[in-house]
Amino acid sequence: MRVNHKLKEGDLVKLKIYRKSFTSDGFSTLGYHPNPMYGALYEYINIQTYPSCRDFLGRSVAVKHNQEAMVLKYIGRPLTLQNPAYSDYDIYEVLVNGYTCYVFNYNIEPVCIKSE
Repeated sequence: MRVNHKLKEGDLVKLKIYRKSFTSDGFSTLGYHPNPMYGALYEYINIQTYPSCRDFLGRSVAVKHNQEAMVLKYIGRPLTLQNPAYSDYDIYEVLVNGYTCYVFNYNIEPVCIKSE
């Protein structure tokens, strides 16, 4: 598992969608889309209950594999997955297609990290 906790507001990321709907633990990270190169991101992920059956909330936005998004802020990690080994479950709020959505660290890759 990789750690992207250094992502900051304004950083660009690529969305990793293709064959990344589920983690190796079997937890869903994206909403369904009939095209395997697309997935759905949601306005919110319930950080208190994930992983459960109703964790993806609000508006859904179709996104394409390798599409760029901008990090708005770090949200946190689900309360049930606090072990440092679970960094793939860190959640970020991103701007994509004109909407704000939550996305797991598992589904993003940094493009450009702003220097301090």
